[in-house]
Amino acid sequence: MADQYKRYALNISSTALTTIYTVPVGDTSVIPIIKPVTALVRSIIICPKITTTIDVSIVNASTGQTIFLAESLTWTRSNAGLTNFHDEELLKAPLVMETGDILKIQAAAANAVDVWASVLEIRS
Repeated sequence: MADQYKRYALNISSTALTTIYTVPVGDTSVIPIIKPVTALVRSIIICPKITTTIDVSIVNASTGQTIFLAESLTWTRSNAGLTNFHDEELLKAPLVMETGDILKIQAAAANAVDVWASVLEIRS
């Protein structure tokens, strides 16, 4: 299968830790073989609906360790001086994720933020 761009759009409807994206795991025991995937996260756009604090993290599948991309970051509707919703790009450069890694988000208030992630899945 060829490399694929995918998008993941979520309304973060609770204060629970929410999975945005999990890198697929390969499986050589099936036919056709499912090849391992490396994911290139090109963009994570956060759109706050109210002022809230968010955490965005990655769980490293090989170590089980949580790595924060943003921790206790306060996001407001008017960060850019706009009166309505506006969005912010979280990443400054593409983010490489390996098979089984998990991208997660958590907001301090329910229904406070929408998130959009653009991912390129690369099959090896």
